[in-house]
Amino acid sequence: MVPTRLPVLASRLALLVALVALVSGCSSARPPLPTKPQDRSVMRERGAAMIDSLVAAHGGMENWNKVVEMTFRGTDDWKGPFDKLLNPWPVERAAGQNSFRVHENLGRIAIVTDRGTLTYGVGKTGPWALLRGEPSPDPKDERTASYVVPWHSFLAGLPWRFKESGAVAHYLGRAHRRYQNSSQEFDEVLVTYPPEADLWPDDWFIVRMDPITHEMRTVTYITTNRASSVFETTCEFSNFVTIEGLKIPTKRVCAVSSPFDNELHTWELADVRFNQVSPDTYFERQSAGQPLPSPADSLANAASALVDSAGKKIGAVVDTVKSATNAAVKGTKAAVKGGH
Repeated sequence: MVPTRLPVLASRLALLVALVALVSGCSSARPPLPTKPQDRSVMRERGAAMIDSLVAAHGGMENWNKVVEMTFRGTDDWKGPFDKLLNPWPVERAAGQNSFRVHENLGRIAIVTDRGTLTYGVGKTGPWALLRGEPSPDPKDERTASYVVPWHSFLAGLPWRFKESGAVAHYLGRAHRRYQNSSQEFDEVLVTYPPEADLWPDDWFIVRMDPITHEMRTVTYITTNRASSVFETTCEFSNFVTIEGLKIPTKRVCAVSSPFDNELHTWELADVRFNQVSPDTYFERQSAGQPLPSPADSLANAASALVDSAGKKIGAVVDTVKSATNAAVKGTKAAVKGGH
């Protein structure tokens, strides 16, 4: 994803913040990596092992890969002096339904605003925004959708996202960090993504895990799609629930941790569910007026998706038959659409 340009005012503010940071004492959480290739290789080897243990502690990649769609009610409360600069929402409290096809880059988020219900989506044709069920007249809403939907889908999938998209991990060692108002010791791993992954290659993440349980406790990151890289955010993860073998943190308390130390926002997930699969049209602009799928439809779609995923592991002959069938179906659909 291509980072958006900061407005001139925000850029000037970021420059001012950077200057003030020189005397503020809040240094970056990311240390410089060693220059010797041998040393970096050792850090990567250890980092990959630590991420493996982290993911295993939260249920493993096998269970995560079984998830087709993740839905929940999200509430994102923003406060503090940096709200206006870093808050991606048009309101201070963004609450509503979130739905993500976690492995297909499709998503939909609906929130209540003073203008009415605002729905952000990313479908197979790209980002879109609806206001009260109709295309939003404000082009800024569509630009917001292109960021908030994939970003929150990514965050909802932590820590499993740290093993996807060609993620590169470097073990940084152990350090005492703040967690829930106390100093605790954590293993720290730096995670970055290569440019070819098309997943915020300019951003970085430092995940901290309990040295005994290997569970995720905090993550520090920058997000250049939203603000200058001078701002670092640290989120504390808590209120874990286990759903279909996956340990999900349902509360994330986030603060600006560099160059200042200020509270920022709290994001909470409620009624988390997996594989109540919506129709593909649910993630497209024209589906705003359509009702949600029935439980029977959701169950059938989930079963179909899982069977299709399992079918990929069968022999080449079956794969060939499926490919031919899918091509025929797509051709039929294309013909029908052409008729419309």
